[in-house]
Amino acid sequence: MYIHFLKMKIKEYCGKASLHDTILHYKASVIDKCKVATEYNLPYDERVDLATRYTEPVIIQRSKGQTEKYYCDHVRPVDASSHLLSNDKNHSIRIDQLFSPDSDGNTPKTVILSGDSGSGKSFMLQKIMLDWASGELYSENFDVVFLLKCEELKCISEEMNLFGLLNWSCRSIYQINIRLISDQISQILHLTPEKVLILIDGIDEYVNHPPSHSMFLLTNSSDRAQPMDILRSLLKGIFLPESFLLVTTRSIAADALMNLFKGPLRFTEIMGFSERGVQEYFQKFFQDEQLFSKTYESLKANESLLTACSVPLLCWMVCFCLKKHLTDDDRVMRELKTTTSIYVLFVSTLLEHHGHSQSVLTMLRSLGQRAEEGMKKREGLFVEKSVTAAGLDPATSVFLCKDSLKRNNRQVPVFKFVHLSFQEFFTGLFYVLLDEKESWGKVRELLRSRSNPVPSVMMFLCGLLNEKASSSLFEMIKWTVPHTIKLKTDLLESVLTVRRQHGCELFALRCLYELQDEEFVRRALGDWVSMNLSKVSLRSTDCWVLLYCLQCCPHIRYLNLMYCDLTAEKLKILQPAFCMCETLRSVCLHGETLRFGLVSLLLSSFHSVGLKTLHLDLVSLNKSWASGIISLVQTCSSLQQLRLNISEPSGLNLHPLPVCQSCVHIGDSDQWVQVEPSVCTDEGGSEFRISTPAGRFECSRTRMRWVCAGDVTLQYRAVDGRFLRAELERLQRERIGPVIDVTMISGKLEEAHLPHYACLAESDLSVEDAVIGLGVKDEVAILESVQLTRFHAKIIQPSFWPTTVIKEKDIPVEQHLDLIIFMTNEDPLILHVYFFPLFDTFSKEKIKQEETANNPIVLEIDHHRSSMKIQMDTPHILEVSGASVLPEEGIIFLSNIHPNFFKIKPNGKKCEAHCRLHEQRIIHDELYSEINWCVLIIHLFLW
Repeated sequence: MYIHFLKMKIKEYCGKASLHDTILHYKASVIDKCKVATEYNLPYDERVDLATRYTEPVIIQRSKGQTEKYYCDHVRPVDASSHLLSNDKNHSIRIDQLFSPDSDGNTPKTVILSGDSGSGKSFMLQKIMLDWASGELYSENFDVVFLLKCEELKCISEEMNLFGLLNWSCRSIYQINIRLISDQISQILHLTPEKVLILIDGIDEYVNHPPSHSMFLLTNSSDRAQPMDILRSLLKGIFLPESFLLVTTRSIAADALMNLFKGPLRFTEIMGFSERGVQEYFQKFFQDEQLFSKTYESLKANESLLTACSVPLLCWMVCFCLKKHLTDDDRVMRELKTTTSIYVLFVSTLLEHHGHSQSVLTMLRSLGQRAEEGMKKREGLFVEKSVTAAGLDPATSVFLCKDSLKRNNRQVPVFKFVHLSFQEFFTGLFYVLLDEKESWGKVRELLRSRSNPVPSVMMFLCGLLNEKASSSLFEMIKWTVPHTIKLKTDLLESVLTVRRQHGCELFALRCLYELQDEEFVRRALGDWVSMNLSKVSLRSTDCWVLLYCLQCCPHIRYLNLMYCDLTAEKLKILQPAFCMCETLRSVCLHGETLRFGLVSLLLSSFHSVGLKTLHLDLVSLNKSWASGIISLVQTCSSLQQLRLNISEPSGLNLHPLPVCQSCVHIGDSDQWVQVEPSVCTDEGGSEFRISTPAGRFECSRTRMRWVCAGDVTLQYRAVDGRFLRAELERLQRERIGPVIDVTMISGKLEEAHLPHYACLAESDLSVEDAVIGLGVKDEVAILESVQLTRFHAKIIQPSFWPTTVIKEKDIPVEQHLDLIIFMTNEDPLILHVYFFPLFDTFSKEKIKQEETANNPIVLEIDHHRSSMKIQMDTPHILEVSGASVLPEEGIIFLSNIHPNFFKIKPNGKKCEAHCRLHEQRIIHDELYSEINWCVLIIHLFLW
C-alpha cells in the first residue's frame, strides 16, 4: 500500500517524468560537473579534462590481522573487529575492487579510504562520480551515487531529514524542481537501498564538528535534524543499512571514527603514486614528449624529490613550477629537498607570474591571518565578509578559490584555500612574519591545542626557518627573520618535549628534516640513544627523513623498525644510514619476502657498525633471508645476540595430526574444513577470531572443531589452566586437554569438539567413561558430558566459558606429546628440549616467550615430528649419545618444577645424536625403565 501511495505521489509531483529519466539527467549533470579538473582549484588555471590528466594512485588494502591489531590497541568494544573483512596480508587494490567480496565471500558495506593530506582522496571521489555517470564504473552495482562533503555539511545551520540532505548534495549538480528530486530520492531509497552508494569526503570533520546531540541517535529517516546528526545515523547503519559507503579520512587514529562505521568494513589506504605513476603523471602534464623527457630526467637525479612526487599534490606543484621555470629546471630540481621548499617555490612562482593590487608582504600577512583564524575555529570555508575583513581582495587573490553554499534557502558565496595544506602553510608563514614575542606566543598556543593540523603547521614553521628553503620568498618581500636562532631553539625544545611526553618520534624527526640544519639537528639529537618507530607505517618520504636524521646522529644505539610496513624500496633508502651509525647496537626489523640482493645488501650493512644485537621478525624464512643470516653470523664478529621470530603465512605452519601407531585404528572423521583464523597477540598470548558459514570446521591453530547450522563468528584463545588447580583438587580430577575460552560473537554452535591429548588405545579402558568437560562461569564450576573421539571431546549444544577436558585422577592415561628444541648457545653448543602436551598452544607460546626473553642467543631448531606418548606425573630421563643431559634425575611433565626442560651439551662441535626418552617406574620395589620415544632430532654442523 505504501509503495502504491508513494508512486501516486511521485506521479502527482513529477508529471510524466520517470525515475529512469531523472537518473539519466542526474548522470548527465554529474558528467558536466565532474569532467573538468581545475587541478587543486587554482582560480585562474587552465581547465583540464579529468579523464586525460587523472593518474591512478596506489591503494593498499590493510590485512585483517594488522587492522585487528589496531582495533585491539584503540577500540573498546569486544565485538568491533568482527565486522572486518578477511585477507591474509596487505595487498594493492583497484578502485573497481573496493566493493568486491573477500576470500570468505563477504562484501563490505563500508570502505574506509585513509590517506595523508594531498594524497588525492577528493580527486579520486570526483573520478568515481565521473566514471559511474559515464557507465565505466559500478554501473551494475549502483543505480545512484551521492557525494557528501563534510567540509560543507558542518557549515549548514538549518535542519533537514535524510532525503533533504541527499537532495542538498546533488542540488548544485542537478538544477530541477526541489520537490521533484526529493521525491525521486525517496523512491530510490525505499525501493532499492542496496543499489545506493554514498561517498563521504573528509570524515575527520565529524570529530572536529561532532553531532549536536552527542547521546542522541536518530532512528527515523524522516526526522529533521542537523546534517552531522543525520550523518552519524547513516554511518552506523541506522539509516539505509542496505546501502554502501565509501568514506575518506586523513587518519583512522581517532577512536570516535573507529567506532562509528557499520560493517562489514574494509580498510584501505591511498599511498600516492608509484614511481611509474609519477612518470605517467609527468607525461600527461607536459604532453610534449621532448619536454616530458627533459623534466623527468632532471627529476630522477634528485631521489628524495622523486619520492616526494609520490604525493599527488606535490607532484602537481613540482610540475607547475617546472613549467614556469623551463629554462632553469636543473636549479629548481636541486633546491627542492623538503616539503616546505616545494610550497615556497610554488607560492613564489605564483606571485611572480600574476599581478596583485597590494604589496606582497601585506597580502601574505593577510592570508596568514585568515588561515590562522580558520585553523583556530576549524574552518575551511570563509564568507566574503571575513575575507575582506582580513584585508584580502577575493577577486584578485591567487590562493583563494570561490565556491557557493546554500544558507537559509539562498546561495552564499564562500572562499577557501586552493587546498587545506595551503591553509596550514600560510598559518606557519604568519607566525614567522610576526615579531619574536608574538610569534612565540602563537606557537605555544598552537602546541597547547589538540587540533589535528598542529603537526603540519609545526612542520611548515620549521621548514620556513630553513634560510635556504625560504630565501626565494623572503627575498621577494625583502624580509629577514631576526629571531631565527631563538625561535629555532624554542621551537625544537617544544617539539622534543612533545616527543618525550607523547612518543611522537616521527613528528619530531619530520620537523628536524624540514630545518635542514645539520649542526642544529645534531645538537637537538645529542642525547638520543634510541629511536622507536615500531607500529608506525613509514612511507618512502619518511624513510628519507629517517635517513637524514640518522646521518646527523651517528651515535644511535637502538633502532626499532618493527611493523613499519618496510618494503624493499624503503630499506634501500635506509641502507646507507646503517653503515654510518657509529655505535648502533640493536636493530629490530619486520619483513616479508625480499629479493636476495637486497637482503644481502641490508644485512651486510651491519658488518661495519659493530652491531651486537639484531632482532628480525620475518613472515617466512625463505632462502634469501636464510643465506643472508648465515653470512651475517659467519662474518659479523661483533654480533652477540640474534633474535629471530618467524610467523609463517597461512598454510605453511600447519602440522599434521600425530601419527601415533597405538591409536591409529581408532576412527576419526576427516570431514572437516580446516580454516585459518585471524590472530591478535597481546601479553596474554594469541587470541583468534574467525567467521564461518554453516558447516564442519577445524581451527588450524588450536585444533578446536565446531559444527554450525548457520553463519557464526567466534573469538577464542587458550588460557593458563593453573586457575583450575583448586577445583581439580576438590573434584579429584586432572586435565587432559588445554583450557579454551570461547566467546560467541554471533550465531550459535550445534557441536563443539575440544582437543584432548590422551592416547585412548594405551590408556585404561574405563577412561572414556571417566572423562567429562569442566567449565567455569563466575567462579562456579560447570560439568558437562562429552563424547570422546581419537583427539577430541564432543560437546552437544555447547554454552561457552573457559572449558577443558578432565578425567578421574586414579585412572592412568597415556598422553600425546609435542616438543620444541632451542639452541641457546653456539660454543659450547647447548640445547633446551621442552616436552609438553599436544595441542597445548598456551604452553607452547609461553615457552617461546621465556626463551626469547631470557637467552642471549636463541634459535628454534626444526625437527622430525614423531609419535610420542608419556605417562603424566612420572619421572622421565633423556639420553643423548655423545652429550651430557641435565637434569640427570629427569623431569616430571606438567609439574611445578621450573625450568621443566632438558639441557643438552654435546661433547664435540659436530653433533649427530639419537635421543631416547625413558620412563622410570617403581614396580614391586624394582626400578623399571621403558623407552617411550626414539628419534633422530639433532643434526647440526657448527661453523
